[in-house]
Amino acid sequence: MIVSDRLKSIASMIDKVDTLVDVGTDHAYLPIYLVENNIVKHVYAIDNKIGPLKNATKNIKNSGLDDFITPLLSDGLKALNSKYDAINISGMGSDTIIDILSIDNLDENATLILEPQKNPDLLRKFLISKKYEIVDELFIKDKDHYYPIIKAKKSSLFVTYNNIEILFGPIILKKKDPLFIEFINKQINSLEESLEKAKNKEILETKISLLKEVLKS
Repeated sequence: MIVSDRLKSIASMIDKVDTLVDVGTDHAYLPIYLVENNIVKHVYAIDNKIGPLKNATKNIKNSGLDDFITPLLSDGLKALNSKYDAINISGMGSDTIIDILSIDNLDENATLILEPQKNPDLLRKFLISKKYEIVDELFIKDKDHYYPIIKAKKSSLFVTYNNIEILFGPIILKKKDPLFIEFINKQINSLEESLEKAKNKEILETKISLLKEVLKS
């Protein structure tokens, strides 16, 4: 089975564990990859739509992994009553991810692997409020779009991050890999092009200044 670079990047953030929950599994490509590569022993492949879950179930059967991957129709984690060690939620906006993680019966000891496709700063603020520490991050590009992958674990203390770290990611800022630099430069170029026609130049100039400081820091 051919797995996208995006899914491989997500898989690289997942520790070897007994049980993982993959929320929004779609075709179950990630669960199949995780089991076939001995990263996870068992996966609950969750989707809230019947059509995608049927596709997932078919792919799981064709891979001969019925005993290791359990498809489950559920609105997020609500129908799950089993123990798990990690949760993956990818390909959704931060608001949706926050809703999924806001259930009362969430196992807070589970490691979170999250790929928000919108407003990652909102998700980081949520993690801080729930006493999670961001232990690793990746910055990826998929079909001309840039996304962070956030790995978080429950902390005994409140972990604090400054505004820049919340906006761009504390570990992404430390790593400053080429994709992140490419992303920031594109943002700067786009804002500078808009600056010529902008009525309120001060706001754009402030944003440009902030982005340039990110590259320098």
